[in-house]
Amino acid sequence: MSQAQVTIVIPAYNAGTYLRETVASVQAQDGVHWQAVIVDDASSDDTLAITQSLAAEDERITAIAMDHGGVSVARNRGLEEANTPCTLFLDADDVLLPGALQRMVNGLDDQCVAVYGEAVVAQSSGEVTGATGAPVFGARPVGHVLESIIQHNFICTPGVLLARTDSVKKVGGFQPGLRLSEDWVLWCALAAEGPFTYLGPDPLLAYRQVEGGVSATIGQDWSIVEECINAVYALPAVQALDPATRARYRKTRTASAYAFMGTQAIKQRDFSSARTALIQSLQRNPGALRQWILLGCAMVRYLPASVERRLK
Repeated sequence: MSQAQVTIVIPAYNAGTYLRETVASVQAQDGVHWQAVIVDDASSDDTLAITQSLAAEDERITAIAMDHGGVSVARNRGLEEANTPCTLFLDADDVLLPGALQRMVNGLDDQCVAVYGEAVVAQSSGEVTGATGAPVFGARPVGHVLESIIQHNFICTPGVLLARTDSVKKVGGFQPGLRLSEDWVLWCALAAEGPFTYLGPDPLLAYRQVEGGVSATIGQDWSIVEECINAVYALPAVQALDPATRARYRKTRTASAYAFMGTQAIKQRDFSSARTALIQSLQRNPGALRQWILLGCAMVRYLPASVERRLK
């Protein structure tokens, strides 16, 4: 364990259906010494039993049981166990693709605090349905990305970002009080610490879309979405920006947040909510081609499969 390069923190709440598959994808990674910390967040299914069984079978895995505190508290509890140079936060229903961990470790050079890549979308069954090519709408930023990421969260899910453990601990990990996009707030805090590297369009992970997930439920509540925007714009590095620049970036971020809400709504075939959110987005950013395309889909109440495959 002391020779491990990466700590993989897996928060698990009622994740018994997928947890073994997720851990198997970690165990299949070649070329990197890792340790995994699975934190059971007081699940009511068999997650804890599976976690303990996995730990008994593989000495690289540590099982932790805690009172229910939410995903941020669970991730922070796992972070406490990290004694490796790098940390990866992997959701308990996602799957690392072959070679992903080695690509991330190799990409994290001495100059950057984090490296990130892409995910492919999978259904709850595990069937891959999403596109795997390069981003259609805009290139991914590299280097000092703070001013980019406070406008748009281009990290699609935590499992595609590997960060320096000391940097994550320095900024305090995840903010427990947030109910949504707590990962985006952490990425913004990390971006203030140093450069990011992008690994290219080949996906690192299969991101499982589970019906009734957070994005499809509380992610449609603007007051909850606004909480995370407020948290980011309260960061000292963001407050240090010129006020006019900061206001312009916040307007762009608000447009992006409404676009995300519209995207989630349209994926649920809630075309009315999608129209409302996308119009709010376009009022703030009328040049966004992607949102115009989605608004057109919402207006005709039809989402072509070719468009849906591009949505994350």
